[in-house]
Amino acid sequence: MKSISILIFFLFSALIFTEYELEGKWIAPSFSPEKIIEIKKKGDIYEAYEVKQTPSSANTPNSKWLFKFDIKNKRTFSQSDEGDVLLARSDLWIDDGGGHIHRDSRSKSKKMFCMSNVRERLPDSLLKNLSSLRNKAAKHCLSCKGGKCSMNIWPEGNEKEALICKRLFCQPIETTKSPFIEGDTGFGRTIAEFNFSISKTGNIVNVNVLSAFGEMNKTRSEDFLSDYLKFLNFQPIEIDEINYELINLRGVVKWNINER
Repeated sequence: MKSISILIFFLFSALIFTEYELEGKWIAPSFSPEKIIEIKKKGDIYEAYEVKQTPSSANTPNSKWLFKFDIKNKRTFSQSDEGDVLLARSDLWIDDGGGHIHRDSRSKSKKMFCMSNVRERLPDSLLKNLSSLRNKAAKHCLSCKGGKCSMNIWPEGNEKEALICKRLFCQPIETTKSPFIEGDTGFGRTIAEFNFSISKTGNIVNVNVLSAFGEMNKTRSEDFLSDYLKFLNFQPIEIDEINYELINLRGVVKWNINER
């Protein structure tokens, strides 16, 4: 019985750590502007380096690491701080400060990461030409049928193309500068991973919180986000004079409600 228990333990441990296939290219939306990074494994530590975007398209990692994390001890380290790892998957990683990275090419749900900063809006330089830019990019960025569109998931190595599609089709044109509403939600910090859609009229709908860390549980986080994200407006997707719903979206948002 003891040998069987030991075997089960080692098999279970192997299953846990096969999920941590973290090496490769990622997008780090916590930086402004968001960065494309490459993660390399050195022993038991994973190190993240910014990928330089050069005119020759020969993308090369910077020589200085941005941050690193120790999966076995669930710790993360930047150049000036450290904290705990809350979630680590092959497509998403979140720390206890709300920092996160993602790569849609490994998303089992085939969803595009399109929400991180609720106050970030499309720049005016893009907004004035948005319709013409969308017309040119739609066949590359979208798959549409029956009144619904999905964002195309680009393979690893095409992070620049994925970011262009994200900016054109799932970045709001209007946000709010007001702080998070308080209401009957409780005080403190919460970080939530969620799926959502953008309606034919350009509003966020179908918010589904998958995991929540902090003050609010999944149910309270979902109610809170569903109300708060109503402040965001998107330019509706229109193809051949028909509006489409955008359905395969996901994001991570953090908020902190302070007691007054």
